[in-house]
Amino acid sequence: MKYKSIIILTVIFSIIASAPAYSADISVYINNDRLELPNAPYLENDRTMVPMRSIFEALGAAVEWNDITSEATALKDGTVITLRIGGTVMFVNGEAVALGAPAALRDDLTYVPLRAVSEALGCEVRWDGESGSVYITSGENIPVSYSGYTNVPDFGALAGVSPVYISGDQTVYVYSGEALPENAESGYEDVMTSRGFEALHGENYTVYTRDNLSVLAGFSGGMFRVVITPY
Repeated sequence: MKYKSIIILTVIFSIIASAPAYSADISVYINNDRLELPNAPYLENDRTMVPMRSIFEALGAAVEWNDITSEATALKDGTVITLRIGGTVMFVNGEAVALGAPAALRDDLTYVPLRAVSEALGCEVRWDGESGSVYITSGENIPVSYSGYTNVPDFGALAGVSPVYISGDQTVYVYSGEALPENAESGYEDVMTSRGFEALHGENYTVYTRDNLSVLAGFSGGMFRVVITPY
């Protein structure tokens, strides 16, 4: 009986030891603004793990998820990050970068190491052990929108490209299709829908509508156009 009790206790302790150390005491700040997370961060290999979509979108990146490959792609300013559940590396513009702790699925959310993904997007990360806080500093205002239309994300800023043409009333923006990253169009859709726009897909374009605003985004003659139309 005593032997069986020892075995049971050993199993229980091994389960506890292998479980992630969730910590509601860890706070995350971006440019001194506290980031509200759907679930508490946890520690893995001394790395602070946070919900992937929350951190990427808070830093102004568009996120795309592939259910078939269990792979996520984040896009911002021409930087493309791909990572996979269980993977110990991510790929930043095709180059392998160590994560320090593998991306993991917990409570139906994908978690990633905060420092690794933040630094990949050009941010500075500082840990304050006394307060249990992580401070992320980004040298820009997040997110970037088109002039005069604060609800419409700037496609060029997300894709890291400059327009080759802007109309005089700043409602038409044209970009070279050859200069765009692979996931630029789908990434833009993720950002637009997260802002509350409804998407209607055409053959080579998508029309986004919200309130009294319509935004057409798509390819024509090798160029990518964003046309903003109030109505």
